[in-house]
Amino acid sequence: MAYDPGMIQPKRKQPAAPEIETDLLRIQQLSQEHDDENWEFRSWLKQNASDSTDGIVKALSQKYFSLIDCTQCANCCRSLQTEFKRSELHAIAKTLGQSMEAFEKQFMSEGLVNPPCPMLDGKICSIYENRPEVCRSFTRLPFIGDILTITLSLIFVALDANAPT
Repeated sequence: MAYDPGMIQPKRKQPAAPEIETDLLRIQQLSQEHDDENWEFRSWLKQNASDSTDGIVKALSQKYFSLIDCTQCANCCRSLQTEFKRSELHAIAKTLGQSMEAFEKQFMSEGLVNPPCPMLDGKICSIYENRPEVCRSFTRLPFIGDILTITLSLIFVALDANAPT
């Protein structure tokens, strides 16, 4: 059949965007299931990555972190120990109506705030607009060149391979 410019073309289905797993138990399970494979790839990547790898990972991180709505997930706040500036700790303690000493005793160990963050209310940060700097900048990659970048590259490359073009 010859091409007819007046012929109506069928609409193509847009492929669905890749789903981002946010269930911490499932992420941990998948990590354990693929631990050997991931370790081999991280080791290979660390030894063989080109000079452009960090830039690629940074671009992919910006692409995929922009899809994450912190107010819907809160996994970081529920699972990571964080280091806040002293002034931020004072502000948080004051918000909770506690002295700095009481806050440290209840919520901290070895200078880090223990998870879950005491400011987390369900999946919402109760001080979101005034959250500490480390929380505001979490989805940026200040760690370019270390094992976190290598690990994140596994995630981003996998996501990008399944992303619609």
